[in-house]
Amino acid sequence: MDDRLVSAPNLSAAWVSALAAVRPLPKNKAMHFVVRIADPTVEVLEIRALADELLLLGERQDVETVRNTIFPAVWAKRYPDPDRLANHYLAYYPRLRKLSPKKNGRGTYFGRIVDYPTDGGGFDQLTDLVEKLRAERRRHLSSRYEINIWVPGDLPSGMGFPCMSHMSFHLDDGHLFLQAIYRNQFLVERAYGNYLGLAQLQTYVARAAGLDVGELMVTAGHVEVDTPGAVTIGAVKRVIEQAASTFLSQD
Repeated sequence: MDDRLVSAPNLSAAWVSALAAVRPLPKNKAMHFVVRIADPTVEVLEIRALADELLLLGERQDVETVRNTIFPAVWAKRYPDPDRLANHYLAYYPRLRKLSPKKNGRGTYFGRIVDYPTDGGGFDQLTDLVEKLRAERRRHLSSRYEINIWVPGDLPSGMGFPCMSHMSFHLDDGHLFLQAIYRNQFLVERAYGNYLGLAQLQTYVARAAGLDVGELMVTAGHVEVDTPGAVTIGAVKRVIEQAASTFLSQD
């Protein structure tokens, strides 16, 4: 199998498999890297704990904090209606950006989802997406469900927010599929939280539209096994080995 393509049964296995695929490559990096997650609703909490251990060692945001930039799961449980969730998030959005100006000063992914900048003001892509899916379930139009993140003028220095550029949802036989496109992805610092946020966003949209959850695919133009803070490649290798033992213990 191509070492730039990972297929996994769940999001936790996908993260470990991505680490294992990229770590042996030159400079621990790859271009045009694809991760396919068959059932994004399934997570192995023991594997999340290993991810959080690396993040703690690297003095980086934990998995839950990274997830929240894509999908505010706690608020979503309170507001199953997309329009209400969007309005609630926007009421707190300025405060969220001020709390972490270094990370969120230019916005968050979910902020771009529910308040995408347009000439006519902010546009709620989440509610629009769910309304389209509800309307088209019976006609089965598969491919008109898009969410933009990147806007012209982003990345003035070539770095920073947003690393994810776009999301494309697809409808097939009552299942909602999602492809997320990243220009760049750090497998230690961001990937597990990214996969979790995307999976929970996909599940939320599917439930709101009366659909089942299909595959999640994450495409990264550039991906690397990063070593923030005190994290070493050796530490990453040990996590891969520990995670493999966890998989075996669940068989």
